[in-house]
Amino acid sequence: MSKKSTVKNRTQSGKEKSFFVSVFLGTLLSLAIGLLLLVISCFAGLSMEDPERLAPVFALISLFITALLGGYIAARTHKENGFFCGALSGILLVGILVLLVFAFSLSIKISLFLICAPAVIVSSAVAGVCGVSAGKKPRSVHKKKF
Repeated sequence: MSKKSTVKNRTQSGKEKSFFVSVFLGTLLSLAIGLLLLVISCFAGLSMEDPERLAPVFALISLFITALLGGYIAARTHKENGFFCGALSGILLVGILVLLVFAFSLSIKISLFLICAPAVIVSSAVAGVCGVSAGKKPRSVHKKKF
């Protein structure tokens, strides 16, 4: 009886560990892709006439693509709890961005932050749900009868 309970406890702790590992790795991978998107958008903005006007738009687009990718990748690697994987990935993304803002002594527009932070978390959670449902689709091969 004790062997069964220890095996059950090991598998539960292994799932919890893989949950946080997959969320952390999904967020880090999406941050790397987001950084690449920001570099591409910087070059695209510099090629236009008024880059200062388009910089916030490119930054928001990159932020939401990063959030969507973070939730999707985290949920896809964990294959369960897509909403929680995505939401935690979004919270982690917002937390990392706030820490970066404080580290570089940048200013935050509170009104924009109060709109974007929940939107990032919700979009990341929705992408997490899509990531889990995309991984569970059964692929059946239908043979055509002639």
